[in-house]
Amino acid sequence: MEEKKFDSKIRSHRIQNSVRGSISGIMLAAETTLVPFFIRTAMMRRMGAEYLGLHGLLQSACGVLNMTELGISSVMVYFLYEPVAVGDQKRVNACLMEMKRLYRRVACAVLAGGMLLMPFLEQLSSGEIPKGENIYLLFFCYVLAVAAQYLFWPEMASLLIVFQRTDLQCMIAGAVQFTAYGMQLAAVCIWHNYPAYVCMILLQAIVTGTVQKLVAGRLFSGCVPQGRLGKEERIQIRKKIFAMAGHQMDEKLLGSADSMYISAMLGLSAVAVYGNYYYVATAVSLLFQPVYQAVLSAIGNALVTESEKANKVRFDCLFFLGNMLAGWSSACMLCMYQTFMGLWMPGQLLPMEMVIWMCVYSYIMQMRKSVQVFKNAGGMWDSDKFKPYVSMAADLVLNLILIRSMGLQGAVLSTILCVGFLELPWETHVLYHDYFKMPASDYAKRFLAYSFWNAALCTVCFFVLKKMPLPDGLMALVIELSVCTAVSLCFYIIRYYRSREMKIWMDTLRIAAGDRGQHFRRHKKPGEMEDERKRK
Repeated sequence: MEEKKFDSKIRSHRIQNSVRGSISGIMLAAETTLVPFFIRTAMMRRMGAEYLGLHGLLQSACGVLNMTELGISSVMVYFLYEPVAVGDQKRVNACLMEMKRLYRRVACAVLAGGMLLMPFLEQLSSGEIPKGENIYLLFFCYVLAVAAQYLFWPEMASLLIVFQRTDLQCMIAGAVQFTAYGMQLAAVCIWHNYPAYVCMILLQAIVTGTVQKLVAGRLFSGCVPQGRLGKEERIQIRKKIFAMAGHQMDEKLLGSADSMYISAMLGLSAVAVYGNYYYVATAVSLLFQPVYQAVLSAIGNALVTESEKANKVRFDCLFFLGNMLAGWSSACMLCMYQTFMGLWMPGQLLPMEMVIWMCVYSYIMQMRKSVQVFKNAGGMWDSDKFKPYVSMAADLVLNLILIRSMGLQGAVLSTILCVGFLELPWETHVLYHDYFKMPASDYAKRFLAYSFWNAALCTVCFFVLKKMPLPDGLMALVIELSVCTAVSLCFYIIRYYRSREMKIWMDTLRIAAGDRGQHFRRHKKPGEMEDERKRK
């Protein structure tokens, strides 16, 4: 009886859950993007560029410490797909217990790594530390916040992902985060107290983990960390984690290392200026991340239960969606970047070349998402396990050369070269060779064709707006966004309205709307349902 109850909980509609998770995730991403923007602005204007640079340095250093997680969450979610799909509750519980053990070790590693990194903090900054601030104490609070993420029931949060209830995870994180943001804004604007700001980060990690544990425990009462996996499966888990470790290190260092190099070579003020431009580029990517996160568990389930041919169609559709999101966002960034920066941080504008490099960086990061989602859902980390180490070594050399010769633009260019010419081709070859069993030339042709038309779209939007008389202030941003959106929408409809992928997406939206209508009909009042039965 318990087995049937468990089965009923895991069988949910993929499209409906993906749409629901995408919507809630986008709302969380909007909060995570917009509110820190106001906090960052307040910190710059109320406390100064030195505090903003210190904040960026501490975040980057803790980003390096976060590498000790080694991608355990991604690996264990992958191992949960099969037992959840078949309704094996005993094995689910054993996976949760294994995850709990691993996360405890990660928390210990974070604390130890923080202690080892602490003596080198002043050497990482060539500028002055704000007077009266103890950089070691502040960094220790950051370290505690990172460790708390791995001590306060992270394994229970994974249940919400694998059961395709990322909407609940986003709502919990959004509510707790919004409260923490309010306290952080007060710490910056009212108290002018950076230590209080940092303490809110620690408190947020504790409260988020606790609430997620309570919600997941209530929804999936039979799923608790207990039991033990077999020896062979534990070996496979550790093998996957070892392969995933390099990918995790690469992902964390890709953004964190640039800030540390700039800080060491050019100073904290340069970190603050670069951080403003980099923040906008990453914020755009963050807005679309929930879409990919929401479909991850659905794709993982499909990889277990359906054929390679059916999943190739899914991949093409996801790649097509990524193409439209990347093209539209790049057009908006190219046209709006300098206008936005002039309103946000006047007097700290970088050349237009920096804007172009940031647009290229954001575009490449968006275009590779479809490959990353399928690789992560399929647990395909072994075949390119050496890729991140080669990429990190190349990025280190390129940063040292290009930052010295080109300044801030060199930091972005080094990342573009590593991702565009090394990581993306490598991981695409692995996906096509290991799973689809076909050459990656199909992907390369699509990528080049999509990029050509997206470059044309960006050029059209840029020159249309350049010929238009624009007002000053916020209204200019509104007009630029409206023009880019309208031109992009017309462009994609005209260019792709007959494509297979566009038709599939339109059908998917109709199905999702139909499921929503059925959901409302199922929740009619008893009297209304009785009247409907009589009419029939």
